[in-house]
Amino acid sequence: SLPGNLPQFWDGAGWSSDMQDIAPIGTEWEAPLGNSFSVIPHPGGGWLLTSCSLFGPDVGAWHSDALTGPFTYLGSIFTIVSEVPGQWQYGGQAFIASNGKLRICYSTYPNNNALTRADYTAYGVRWAEVDVPARP
Repeated sequence: SLPGNLPQFWDGAGWSSDMQDIAPIGTEWEAPLGNSFSVIPHPGGGWLLTSCSLFGPDVGAWHSDALTGPFTYLGSIFTIVSEVPGQWQYGGQAFIASNGKLRICYSTYPNNNALTRADYTAYGVRWAEVDVPARP
């Protein structure tokens, strides 16, 4: 690795290059945090983290006053409805849309190759809009 390109880990007070120094960014993970998430400015102050547990269906939201946490669980803000039996959902990244709503981007996978070949739109990106959850 080139100098300066090494991973950095939050230790609770600053950034460290030693993974053993890592500090948790939250303690209230009532909903499973997925393998991908987004952190965006929370209207009114602080930070809003959104994520969908791996293969869904719930998209959860967490709030923190600091970008580095700790994050507090606000609840499920959207439930992805399966369009076909056995469909997987994943993603749950969000951003504030121009209309002030929270726009959630998620993906679907029908887990059925015959269906995917017959209808390519069964697999792909979907969008939903919900109200921005209130700060705690």
